Amino acid sequence: WSWAYNKVKQKLKETPPDEPLRDCIVYFDYHHSQWNEDFIISSIFNKIEPDKHFVDIGSKDGKFISNTYALTRQGWHGLLADTDMKKSHSNGSLVFKKVAISPSNFEETMRDSSVPQNFDFLNVDIDGNDIHIVGSLKDYRPKVICVEANAADGKYKINYSTDYKPLTKMNIGRQATILALDQVLEDKGYFLIYNNGGNCFFIDNKYRSKFQELDIEKYILEQLGIILRDESLFGKSTASKNTFLEYAKGNWESHYPYILKYDIS
Repeated sequence: WSWAYNKVKQKLKETPPDEPLRDCIVYFDYHHSQWNEDFIISSIFNKIEPDKHFVDIGSKDGKFISNTYALTRQGWHGLLADTDMKKSHSNGSLVFKKVAISPSNFEETMRDSSVPQNFDFLNVDIDGNDIHIVGSLKDYRPKVICVEANAADGKYKINYSTDYKPLTKMNIGRQATILALDQVLEDKGYFLIYNNGGNCFFIDNKYRSKFQELDIEKYILEQLGIILRDESLFGKSTASKNTFLEYAKGNWESHYPYILKYDIS
């Protein structure tokens, strides 16, 4: 965000007032999530009719880099739980709970907050025990789940998670890998539809037919074609384009094997 903004700002400074602005694409989109997750969520619910109920575990204040604030602005009802809140309170259609969510109190907290059993969207981002929270689902069945994963430094290639442990500042960042989350939620009847390099999106199997599985190789080549036609990146250098193309074809899919599995557009 700051990089893109500063690049545009610098371009504006360098361009005299009487000259047209060149080679600068500016677009505006309204979202609050860190990595465009709310756009992904919106795309998914364009294909699945929601009843407009969400649960956000690790919500902070419900606004800052939030995956659910856009839903709040669209009139959804929600339960937001985090230990950083000043106190538990209700605000119209939203219930805020100051609580440390664990596998033993997760569903109890939802019952106490009158969350429907078949609610629409569950977001879990507690930096470590996320896999144990989604793994404890029993009586509740969200249509869509977004859960943070560890996809860095080769971790996307292995099935890894740690035992449940109450979080402290010393053990934050113990997220399970994509493969581990995929195994746990597949056993519960969910399929992995998308991963943006940090958050995995799972959908109830009953909605699988609404999404078309991608031919990943064809898709990547199409996207590379769009990139290669951008002369602002490569100019007219055929050598640079070929080098980039060979690198990308050889590394893109192996680097993030789950980054795109289904078409959510």
